Amino acid sequence: MGFQFADFFSSNSNSLVQNDIQNLTTKPSFCECLISGPKSSGKTSLLFHLAATLECDETGEGRHVLYLCGREGMEVSPPLLTEGLTPHAQAFHRLHLKYIETDEELRLFFASFHLLPLLPALVIVDDFSSFFLDSRYKGDRQALDKAVVKTLALMKHAIEFARQGRSPDSCKLAVSDLSVEGRPKSLFLFQRWLPAVFLISECSSEGGFAFSRYQAIGHPNSSSTAAVYYHLGQNHLVVDKVNSQFILDDARHKYG
Repeated sequence: MGFQFADFFSSNSNSLVQNDIQNLTTKPSFCECLISGPKSSGKTSLLFHLAATLECDETGEGRHVLYLCGREGMEVSPPLLTEGLTPHAQAFHRLHLKYIETDEELRLFFASFHLLPLLPALVIVDDFSSFFLDSRYKGDRQALDKAVVKTLALMKHAIEFARQGRSPDSCKLAVSDLSVEGRPKSLFLFQRWLPAVFLISECSSEGGFAFSRYQAIGHPNSSSTAAVYYHLGQNHLVVDKVNSQFILDDARHKYG
């Protein structure tokens, strides 16, 4: 099964909210996704929850997660775990962090993906654009776009290698990136490789965020979708409520 809302959230303190999250479905579902949102909106926290909730395989063994990120970003802004998760949770024993600093390093890693001694069941790339340094591309948009496409293609090829002879959900890919003016950044580049796009939007009146499935204008479901509302507490990411009819209005998100 592809990515669903319940992969990113849990609410141990409110069983009704948890049931609502479980009942939310995304159709069609895909095993490659982009999570796009503003700075400091909890993207890393949601990705850590995704890693922690990965189910065991058919043998009952825990499946491994490969988490690629920048060292500075992880050290400066460590993730807030969702309610019920602790840093000592058994699930995090299956999480392998690898620090990447540049887009060249990222491409080199995925080009040699087949040499890994243990293929992961989930690959996470956090803060994708941060690897493409301004000092390298110096405003050359065409060169930057080419590098982004080449990197995404290598990532997808590596994931398909890991799936050989198995189902698509045997190795999933989740990527996070910044949004721009309420919309996913460089969406026209991402969507070919990452067909499922989840958008995080600020809810200024509520002081939190809304997590929804992004649909481009013109899509049959572009006017409304489901959303999970949450806020970042002092120690945890806290789910506030679920809305099955989240209204989209000129890329500004309001309660339906």
